[in-house]
Amino acid sequence: VKKVFIVGGSKGIGRELALLMARQGATVWVAARGMGALNNTVDALRKVCDESHGCISVDVTDADAVREAAATVLEAMGGLDVLVCNSGFAVSETFEKTDHSDFDRMMSVNFYGHVNVVRAFTPHFVQQGSGDICLVSSMMGFLPLYGYTAYSASKFAVAGFGEALRQEFRLHGVRVGTYFPP
Repeated sequence: VKKVFIVGGSKGIGRELALLMARQGATVWVAARGMGALNNTVDALRKVCDESHGCISVDVTDADAVREAAATVLEAMGGLDVLVCNSGFAVSETFEKTDHSDFDRMMSVNFYGHVNVVRAFTPHFVQQGSGDICLVSSMMGFLPLYGYTAYSASKFAVAGFGEALRQEFRLHGVRVGTYFPP
């Protein structure tokens, strides 16, 4: 049974991926900030199968909180095979009208959130010598659109991070993939 942890797993792509993985027999834990949506996702997972699915609330911009969450998840699951970094949000506005704080928030969540999560699980994957890390970017991580300067920049950063990480983690037997949903 594969053990899967999905950050940004309470809604949208993350929730659907969690349900898909559970249908394929994986034990799935999900993380996000809001407990209401997390609990709804875990309820849906348990309807798919009776595995010991779970959830944890964490703010991916808080590196210390992410490290604590990682320790909790690894203990509760007894290890980890697949890590999915899927946190992110978008503000749609032209560059002229996009406030600097929007750039900061999107870089903090969309890019540094991925970095914080991967960093927290790196010792586990390196020691294990195997596993899969999946970084969710966006189509706008290689094909930017008008009105999404800040969002596109944060998703381009995820793409570059994934490319470099793939080279480094290959030496440890850990696969890294970057996904670009529309």
